[in-house]
Amino acid sequence: MLHVLATVCVIMLGLSRALSLSADQTRIVSYDEGRRLVWARLYPHGGTTLYCGTPFTRRDATLNVEHVYPASWMTQALGCGSREQCRRTNRRFNRMEADLHNLHPDLQVTNQARSDYRFALLPGETPTVLQTCDFEHDNEQQLAEPRPEVRGDIARALLYMEHEYV
Repeated sequence: MLHVLATVCVIMLGLSRALSLSADQTRIVSYDEGRRLVWARLYPHGGTTLYCGTPFTRRDATLNVEHVYPASWMTQALGCGSREQCRRTNRRFNRMEADLHNLHPDLQVTNQARSDYRFALLPGETPTVLQTCDFEHDNEQQLAEPRPEVRGDIARALLYMEHEYV
């Protein structure tokens, strides 16, 4: 499975560079606006969470808007300081943080468990957050393994963010 994911990543990266696409969205200028659009436009009637595939019918207190490419990676790539400093001083960071290609509904508990860990295939199949959720994480190695059904979506979001902003 890992070699398939790597092959898809290489193909997508090659295609995006060959087409010289430059999205660097400029219309959504804040994370608050992006988060509002996620709920109002993309998931007004519900959907499923990214990491667990948990169905939801409306926004509630157990849900967050997850950055697949974490905000901490953005601040590091741009060298603009803390998340709050970057929000105040860096327009590119604000556009990155608000880019809808990178935002997905997720349970707070899995969002917190994922933290800003890199993705990897972990040994075993023991859920580490919820028994009903195929999501594992390793705090020692700082790695997270999402369910197989969304690995391609995650790979595309990571490649897009790297290509467009970093």
